[in-house]
Amino acid sequence: MTLNYEANVRRAASSAKGSQLHPAATMDSAMAFIIIGFILCGNFIYLTNARRGPFCTPCRSLEECNQEPNEVCVWGESRDNCGRRECAKGPGQRCGGPINVYGNCAENLMCKSDERCHGCTELSDANFLCYPNEY
Repeated sequence: MTLNYEANVRRAASSAKGSQLHPAATMDSAMAFIIIGFILCGNFIYLTNARRGPFCTPCRSLEECNQEPNEVCVWGESRDNCGRRECAKGPGQRCGGPINVYGNCAENLMCKSDERCHGCTELSDANFLCYPNEY
């Protein structure tokens, strides 16, 4: 009877070994889960810290929204996603981008898929600047 009991214990132990996960497989799964978590957290931080976007804070007052930009606006002004004044982009300058972080084009210009302002705009009396220069 003792031999039969010991054989059953050995058989149970060997079958239990086969059903256990290898430690390396468990570690790989945990590492993948951690990496995915870091990627998701990084994307959230990027979106919330972007210069503007869907997570920006709206103006607290009309004065804040109408505050002049810190630089001279050669191409005029536009409003960002939060309603604040900003300098518009000129021909060939970078625009658009994820959640429009690179800004808006000046009047008569269009932001295209290459993230550049395309079209022509007037510099002064009858002087135009165009991008691309094929216009």
